Amino acid sequence: MKNAALVAVLLLLLLQITFQNAHAQNYNAAVGVNLGVPAGITYKQFLNDRFALEVIGGFYGDLGGAYAKGFEGIVLAEWHAEIFTPELNFIYGAGGHIGSYDGGLSLGGDVVFGLEYTFGNAPISFSFCAKPAYGWLDNGLGFLPGGSFGLRYIISQ
Repeated sequence: MKNAALVAVLLLLLLQITFQNAHAQNYNAAVGVNLGVPAGITYKQFLNDRFALEVIGGFYGDLGGAYAKGFEGIVLAEWHAEIFTPELNFIYGAGGHIGSYDGGLSLGGDVVFGLEYTFGNAPISFSFCAKPAYGWLDNGLGFLPGGSFGLRYIISQ
């Protein structure tokens, strides 16, 4: 587990250096929906031109497999790097989650990577992201695949 954490940190540092001179999003704050795992609401706040914090609050239905009915709160630190055009950005980062599933506690770490597109003439952005997680669920450690489509309304330019 220590080796996996070290690899994840080194990968994030490498990506940070790779995209150091890239530009980022053209908005300050946005709120919207997160459709996927979990389904719920999302709020993203940029702290500088390339770094944002995203908070997701969502619910799980009875999806079977590793998932059970419950809710989850997620906080992610995300870096944004322009790809080809200022409207399209590669997102990568990490964070954590806490939740409750069928009355049991879930607590763990998350990684996020994907793409976000912001319309130049409309206050809307959307993203496709993978968000795998590793953590405590049902009295044991486990890997939880995840991902989502996010649709946000830009509330501050």
